[in-house]
Amino acid sequence: MVETTNWLYGQSSGRICDLLDDATLQAAGLSRDVDGCLDNGIFRGPMSNEDKVAAMWEEVKAGFRDRL
Repeated sequence: MVETTNWLYGQSSGRICDLLDDATLQAAGLSRDVDGCLDNGIFRGPMSNEDKVAAMWEEVKAGFRDRL
């Protein structure tokens, strides 16, 4: 709740909306309609190097497997 009230960050729990008043939610750019927000939100832009990042991630995971 501190993240929403002090820093205006969204929360991963929809229950936070029940604890905050409308003015605080509006100031944070949040809505009580969590599903609508998730359905219409853009959480990351397209990556031009997505294949390279995926390959790098596989290398990282393989390195960790060797240490287990």
